[in-house]
Amino acid sequence: HGGQPPAHLGRQRFGRGRGCQHGGLDAPRERQARPHRLIVRKSQQRQRRSLAPSDSPPPYQPVPSLPFSMIDSPADANAISNEVGAKRFPGELEDDFDTVMRRVEIAPRNRSLMRLLARQLTHLLPRKVRARFEERVHTERHVAFDGFRSDLHDEKTERDRRYGTVYTVSEEVNAYLVRLEFPRLLPNSALKRTWGLPDPMPDYDYAIGLGDAVLTIRAGVRGEAYRRLSYVSASFPSDFLTRIEFEKPVSAFKHRLRSKVLEIVVFKRDDEGLERAA
Repeated sequence: HGGQPPAHLGRQRFGRGRGCQHGGLDAPRERQARPHRLIVRKSQQRQRRSLAPSDSPPPYQPVPSLPFSMIDSPADANAISNEVGAKRFPGELEDDFDTVMRRVEIAPRNRSLMRLLARQLTHLLPRKVRARFEERVHTERHVAFDGFRSDLHDEKTERDRRYGTVYTVSEEVNAYLVRLEFPRLLPNSALKRTWGLPDPMPDYDYAIGLGDAVLTIRAGVRGEAYRRLSYVSASFPSDFLTRIEFEKPVSAFKHRLRSKVLEIVVFKRDDEGLERAA
């Protein structure tokens, strides 16, 4: 061969570096990367051995937290009084409530025989007329089914009080008697416990209007603290509006708030109701 070694022998003999013994520069890439993989595996094994069971971190436990804007309680959080005080609205009589109540002529209730006959005769009337006749003397608006009773569930009657839907309307001879119940308990929430607010609900601020045979009652919580609580609590609106329609024209009214119950006497305009109220 003219003194020249074969090409494949020359590469093995005269190649440079330690790689010449394993194929030199033409060795596959996986062979060249094998020492690096071994080093990574050994380092991982040392790391696993160094972590003893006693050195393992404790399990994660979530901690409830609130934004700083919610933790900082308003200045009036514990400064709101339980009673809202006396009020008088346009169109309301000047006499006190007890004096006005003595002018109300209560419809007789002990007419069992007449009521039994009237109930039998109502079946002959059309359905719409019969419904209006049955609701004429006494009307109640309250929750039909109370449901669950536990600390995890709000009492449904108390929840309906926050919407202004728990009231009764009784028709008497010369007036209507309205009784609307205000909320009595503050709903549970994390913000309530953070601010340290008590369970009893302060009296709502309210306004009463009478016009076109419709009684309007608008009520709501007082203070920034209770209003902010209504934003984060379930079934807790900050205010409500209740409208009660009467079948006969009305003229004047008188109200009283006592023990979370708003009592309103609404006199009729026909018959002698207006003369007795004057």
